[in-house]
Amino acid sequence: MSQFCRCVLLHIRELSESKKILECFSEEYGRIAFVINIDKHSLPEYFRLMDVTFFGQAELKTLQIFEYNQKYLHLAASEQVVALYFNELMFYLTKPFDVHQWLLPLYLTALAKLKQSSDIDMVIREFEFDLLSKIGFGINFEQDIDNQLINEANWYGFLPLKGFAKVLPNSNKSLNGSMLNQLKCKQWQIPPNNKIIQYILTAQIQTILGDRQLQSKQLWPSKIFNKEHK
Repeated sequence: MSQFCRCVLLHIRELSESKKILECFSEEYGRIAFVINIDKHSLPEYFRLMDVTFFGQAELKTLQIFEYNQKYLHLAASEQVVALYFNELMFYLTKPFDVHQWLLPLYLTALAKLKQSSDIDMVIREFEFDLLSKIGFGINFEQDIDNQLINEANWYGFLPLKGFAKVLPNSNKSLNGSMLNQLKCKQWQIPPNNKIIQYILTAQIQTILGDRQLQSKQLWPSKIFNKEHK
């Protein structure tokens, strides 16, 4: 029996000369994979919502038909690098068939913001922060690891996957409590808050990823990216 879902393409893997595996993220099933016969179908485009009809009882489904649900999103080269980064986070930080109701709208909103915003760094930080929160790895700026309220008079160090721990003033990478309260209120554009929130979110994400290296990050320092969003 055929089934239906609305999804976006995150990643393509080789299966054979005529078949590919499409790793997608859907509203209904979370992360889901389809086999597509490229002799019968063209490959779908990245960064575009589509309706998919499929069948199969195993974890790997067979794609029957797909139709686009939105217009093509014209992204500049540097914006595509960021969008690929979003794809990799969605792929590696979620599990197959683990449904997160608000992740697909979050992703689509972030893509739209790439076209609209002049501050790409803040679009990235907001997506990272919200994604971590929705998959259960959010960062608690309210309390430290001892369940004590963050105190503006204290200094803290960040422990990935654990939270903020009290440290001696001016310790390596220590953060003042008043600064953490600013981050809690998403005052991220004010230097040095912009670099601090980047450090915190990157540390959290990299700890979850472990030794896995993201391909999009290899494109990050390209001249195109620096030129358009320096």
